[in-house]
Amino acid sequence: MSKNLISLIKPLHTPKFKPKPPSKIPVTPHIKKLTNEVCKIIRTQEIQWEKILETRFTEEDVAPSEIAHLVFDKIRNCELGLKFFDWVSQNSFSLDGLAYSSLLKLLASSKVFTEIGNLLAECMKCEEKLPTREAFDVVIRAYSESGQVEKALELYSFVLKKHNVVPHVLACNSLLNGLVKNGKLEIAQNVYKEMVERDDGIENICIDNYSVCIMVRGLCKKGKVEEGKKLIEKRWGKNVIPNIVFYNTLIDGYCKRGDVDRAHGLLNELKLKGFLPTSGDLCGSDKWDLQRREF
Repeated sequence: MSKNLISLIKPLHTPKFKPKPPSKIPVTPHIKKLTNEVCKIIRTQEIQWEKILETRFTEEDVAPSEIAHLVFDKIRNCELGLKFFDWVSQNSFSLDGLAYSSLLKLLASSKVFTEIGNLLAECMKCEEKLPTREAFDVVIRAYSESGQVEKALELYSFVLKKHNVVPHVLACNSLLNGLVKNGKLEIAQNVYKEMVERDDGIENICIDNYSVCIMVRGLCKKGKVEEGKKLIEKRWGKNVIPNIVFYNTLIDGYCKRGDVDRAHGLLNELKLKGFLPTSGDLCGSDKWDLQRREF
């Protein structure tokens, strides 16, 4: 698919109507209608669709670049979105960060990473083209969920340096999860530490239950169950409410380490707090040993 999409990029030619610089315009009913018409023209994929678009915009006091972000949001097809991007670029219209953000989110939804990389290389060079934090969040999640953790980490570092904030907690959690799965616990701990330091639990919520659970799972995977337990205790009440998942993870960690006595002690502690782990989260023969002791 990537090769087909790349082939859509064509050499620049002289624009047939005077370009206008991008500007933010109110999304009026007329602008919505124009956006819908543009999407319809692109979807027809007629041979003369470029000329039809040119004719349509000559009737408007609106430049294609001014509604590009709306078109990318509406079209929901990365191949067609790139066709429109190519057409706008050929006509020497300058897209702003909002348009690049919308196109990045569109590409990320289809996980076409070659095109994402090319677009990032272009828009991150210029302040006016710089994507929004939300767009970076979406791309970080796409990279992380597809196993491209190093790429996700690069973007995380860029957002941190450029905006002096960490990405949204969902993007950070996706990155943490990818790092832990790939055995990069130390790097995950550094990311987690940054999230904790920037979290105030009010306006800047940078960490949640899932963040903590990911790190506890990573520590338990390395046999560091006590560190995982301390991590839970440290975050207790700070926008994190320890639940059964935390304890499932700890008990599983003790079992895998062969420390059934501590697992059983934690099981008793859970009973006092009014809830029990699911048997599916206890492991192997140790699980049955615990069940025999308890029931």
